[in-house]
Amino acid sequence: MTDIPWIGTCRLCARTPSKRRWDGDTDEAVGILMLLAASKVDFENRIRTVVQKMGYDVINVYNISAVSEATSYHHHKATISFHLKDVNAVRPVLVGTFIPVIGRFDYKEITWNILLEQDAPPLWAVIDGVNWPQAVDILETVDAEECVCLYSTTNEQSKTFAPWLVKLNPDSAITKAMKQRTPDQHSGILFQSNWPITELRRHLRKFTMVWTPADANSRIYFRFYDPRVLLDVTQCLNDRNLGHFLKPFLSFAVPLSPLCLVPAEARLLPPISGFEETDACRGRLLMASLAKPLEVETSGQFKITEQEFAKITKLHQKRAEVKLARRLFYDYQPTVEQADCINAAANATEVAMRYDMVTVKQVRIVARALLLFGPEFWLRYNEANMILNDRKLLPWQKKNKLTKWLTKAYLDPAYVYNSVA
Repeated sequence: MTDIPWIGTCRLCARTPSKRRWDGDTDEAVGILMLLAASKVDFENRIRTVVQKMGYDVINVYNISAVSEATSYHHHKATISFHLKDVNAVRPVLVGTFIPVIGRFDYKEITWNILLEQDAPPLWAVIDGVNWPQAVDILETVDAEECVCLYSTTNEQSKTFAPWLVKLNPDSAITKAMKQRTPDQHSGILFQSNWPITELRRHLRKFTMVWTPADANSRIYFRFYDPRVLLDVTQCLNDRNLGHFLKPFLSFAVPLSPLCLVPAEARLLPPISGFEETDACRGRLLMASLAKPLEVETSGQFKITEQEFAKITKLHQKRAEVKLARRLFYDYQPTVEQADCINAAANATEVAMRYDMVTVKQVRIVARALLLFGPEFWLRYNEANMILNDRKLLPWQKKNKLTKWLTKAYLDPAYVYNSVA
């Protein structure tokens, strides 16, 4: 493939103060870079290699596209055109300047022992009854003054699947049980607070259901007590809403799992990817505390704005892609590469939607076909083409037929070899 100019946004961290090419005393910055490359994946790989050799750690590379198709960078059109003649395959060309990154949180990895030290602030948990329904049996051993359901229901079954607020003492049964939970079960969140339990419950109940742009007429469940959701929303809420939500928190902490989208500024060592073994995450906790006080607005109802909702939705979609890529990799390893699984998962939704396939299972089978038979597989395999373009088939029928085709084509080398476009 021929190298052409590519462009992308790079978030990096200077290894030493002398490497900062931006104002301020922060080590992290974001810049738009151009480089010659053969593909999107090649561009990211080259950027990471070159930038790391220059003395920076690459946190993330995103919004990658060929310069000729870079519609998301239209505001920089003149600057891109000016620098286009300088683009090469050896050293990235910076479009404009680096923008320093100043985060709202201070992140650090901690241990349970630190959280439970004698002089540490009181430690609380909000347990997710949906992900851990057996917890309600253990909670019966906790003093009523230190454990309360966040729902007002008296229905025992509903209470089993409800979120529970509980104080975590070092030697309590619920603390020991929570420490033993594997991180992929996403059983709840932790936070430090000096507020009494009655005030904490009153505050947290405001957020179990919230108003969002998804439905102007009714509230939806807000599962902030799922570690994955908490990390998402604290990255997406504006300062006012975030200040309101975190008002009683001195800090919060989450058990890390491969499906947690960890903020780039957290800088985990070693980092956790979506392909990590679950056991490699066991016992790893990420604590976050506000780097600066935020404005607290407690009047009126808590509402997720359209901008916040769009950010949350984007992260939700990203996590779905990570989950799908992880499943593809573990289903077909060692015959597939992680990068190929990521690409298949990233493109599957768009491809599936062309043929009215939108459910998780329908997108999944399209992702499998993309991974095993490549982009636009339907143009090379007549049977797959006929299935996807058959207007008489409902989406679930397309999924079933495509599953049978994929199994046959994958297991029979002769079929693949004799396939004709």
